[in-house]
Amino acid sequence: MTQDSEKSDFFSTRHARMDAEYEKELREEAEREPLRIGRRESEPHSAEVSYLFDVLCSNFPEHRSIWDLHHYFSIEGERVDIQFDISLFLNFKIPEDLPSYNASDFENRIPDLAINILSKSTWRKDLSEILETCRRLKILVYIIFLPYPIARKVLSHPFLRVYILNEKGSYVSIDLNEYMIIEDKIIDEHARIDLPAKIPFDLALKKLDRTYLGAKPRSRLILLKKGKNEVLLSKFEEERKKAEESERRAKEAERRAEEEKKRAEEEKKRAEEEKKRAEEEKKRAEEEKKRAEEEKKRADELEKKIKSLMAKNTSS
Repeated sequence: MTQDSEKSDFFSTRHARMDAEYEKELREEAEREPLRIGRRESEPHSAEVSYLFDVLCSNFPEHRSIWDLHHYFSIEGERVDIQFDISLFLNFKIPEDLPSYNASDFENRIPDLAINILSKSTWRKDLSEILETCRRLKILVYIIFLPYPIARKVLSHPFLRVYILNEKGSYVSIDLNEYMIIEDKIIDEHARIDLPAKIPFDLALKKLDRTYLGAKPRSRLILLKKGKNEVLLSKFEEERKKAEESERRAKEAERRAEEEKKRAEEEKKRAEEEKKRAEEEKKRAEEEKKRAEEEKKRADELEKKIKSLMAKNTSS
């Protein structure tokens, strides 16, 4: 993770001075895969916008999240149109769905946070024109994120950059190029970006199992509980987690029932064995008693014979 001090040159000259070979590469890619109108140009782009919107709405219903809309603002009398993939207004309610966000209809309220997911046709504008407009609007946090590799000579995947407005009205940028989570396991607990205290979450990157066209790796921007390495879940993930937990509890209950059944059968077996041993002991005791009685009987008979013989001898 890298952090840069105040930047006045928001769009690196590297972007403007790309060589002819790279420009040709981009044109050839565009011909092979024609660009669509609007920001959502691919399944990964659309999936990540939907995912982030779901996470924000599920975890922060007291704030207003807007996705994939034109935003209209006024800067020094100039009407400005920006498309954000996600914008977040803290402690703000708009009960109805909107065709676009017009700040003049809402007392010129500016979003506290905005996210743009980079694509082949938008990344330059997201890193230059929109960035500068966000600074002029004084949006506290502007986030750009790369869901799969594009512009490889300029942007290193995985890629997350956060611009945070400082007290002087300039942006300080923080880059993250490492995953916190791979295969649903935390591999680097320090691979995160902590946002200002006002924002109710922090950020990290997760590597997805799925790939994009041409086996390109896919990344996901994840939201973390403030100050913790605990991922905030989407509604779908929360429901899946509950279902998995219910299944786990059911399997655990089944396992315990099997163990109880096994213990009961073992107890029954031990009781039967004890009963059998007791019956055998009883039988042995009865046999011992019988033998003792027979021994006594023989002894009595022998004593009787001896007395009879002694009596005969005496009379003789």
